[in-house]
Amino acid sequence: MLGLLGGQRAYEEPHYIGTLDSFINRFVFLPFGHRVMGCAERPIVVGFGARPWSQTGAWAWGARECNRGCNLTHFSWDMSGKLVDIRPRPWTCPLNHSRCSAMKTRFAKTGFATQTDATYWAVRILKTYPWIAKALVKRFPEILVDEAQDTSQSQMRLIDLLVAAGLEDVVLIGDPDQAIYEWRTAHPELFIAKTTAPNWQTPSLLAENMRSSQAICNATYPFSTLSAAAKGRHDHRRPVVWRYDEEDADALVPRFVAYCKSMSVEPTAANTALLVRGRTLLRRLLRLSEDVDPWRDSSPATKLLASAAWHREHRQPKEARRALESALLHFLGVDSKASKLEEVVGSSGRPAIVGAAVYRLMSRLPATSSPLNAWVSTTADVFQAWAGATGWPFPADSANAIGAKKHRAVEGRKGEKGTRSTDFLDWPVASFFDAPASPQPITVETIHAAKGKTYEAVLLALGKRPPCTAKRLSEVQVDSEEVRTAYVAMTRPRSLLVVAVPVGTKVKDLARFGGFDVEPE
Repeated sequence: MLGLLGGQRAYEEPHYIGTLDSFINRFVFLPFGHRVMGCAERPIVVGFGARPWSQTGAWAWGARECNRGCNLTHFSWDMSGKLVDIRPRPWTCPLNHSRCSAMKTRFAKTGFATQTDATYWAVRILKTYPWIAKALVKRFPEILVDEAQDTSQSQMRLIDLLVAAGLEDVVLIGDPDQAIYEWRTAHPELFIAKTTAPNWQTPSLLAENMRSSQAICNATYPFSTLSAAAKGRHDHRRPVVWRYDEEDADALVPRFVAYCKSMSVEPTAANTALLVRGRTLLRRLLRLSEDVDPWRDSSPATKLLASAAWHREHRQPKEARRALESALLHFLGVDSKASKLEEVVGSSGRPAIVGAAVYRLMSRLPATSSPLNAWVSTTADVFQAWAGATGWPFPADSANAIGAKKHRAVEGRKGEKGTRSTDFLDWPVASFFDAPASPQPITVETIHAAKGKTYEAVLLALGKRPPCTAKRLSEVQVDSEEVRTAYVAMTRPRSLLVVAVPVGTKVKDLARFGGFDVEPE
């Protein structure tokens, strides 16, 4: 591929294949981050998966005048070193985030970084130590970045620094119409700017769609910034627009299965997908409980224990142990970079002994089919007995941190006061981990999860509420985030494309769907 795109030193096999984030972490941030962060040891990346971020202990806000909804993962630094709120909807703080700024500085000096922070620090590293950039260029003389429209300002700046250090063969591949990660600080205009930059070659434009049929290319063209519809594969089956009742959304799955069969497409999880923008509709389609976060805000330990049990039941032992060890470290009060359990449990810290003890607790965690309230109570008893038997330095009240929210707020109807509900305490724990009550015959997932995938047939379900509604998709500019997200979904299939809109959607709200056969009201 590099050779075809103009690379002068293309090799049979790349020296490294991975995401841009993982490249930055592995070769720049993790080995050299301490040089610019002011920490004494190798930094770590937190804020995801089994490394959630807790606002307790040394990291508690502790100031009533502050917005207690803030979290250190909500902030990072721009290229000038100014602290910025990176949330999609930044909050105007009366204190100008002065408390957050001080804590974020301590966060870095302690050796912690979010992924956004890691890229910022990587840029600082290459600017401060140019020899590191030159060494990277010598090791990786050719770099190809796919999905380049989803790069952030700091990621693109890092690429520019490598170019300045002597990187000559760098290829950016991307489609601005498929930029759907602006909420994660990605900026497609950075990629677009390279198409006219004086030190970059004139871009090669791909006018042929190697995946979708010509009918799909024609129907999705109005949702793109293309000057003409792409050339696709020959297939006469036009995309269609269905109408559906949102209160009976899960009926879309059997209807789509039957439609695929009628069109000679085998409806399997690998072959067909039903895509949605938001998690609320996704949970309805999967017949899950409402999207409720039942875990106590003050501690991630309960969720980690539940996650360990869930991964155990899904035969994912590595993920289960990672989550369980993170929970135990939390109980032990460890929020430093000494994150290996055997390093903090004293004389009994030999790996074999630690592993056996962790396995015993893992096997005793109750099944996630249990109701949440009962699961929390049983887990607290199991943990207390297990912790006492280990002899490890757990605080005496550790089990008290295992718990769930006591109630949730329920919005009232128009003109009515909201109420509190405890119904979620009777829901099975598994329902909070997107585990459908029964296996679906096809893939049901969000558009973001489907990015980069290919299916034979796709159904895109739109809802009544913004941002991704049929009316919005027909009214806003084609370079808006809503249209790009829908465009990504509609360009996943090879042969069949269906868009489902709620009953009551007016014909005038389907102005951009001229290439579809629309089901009558």
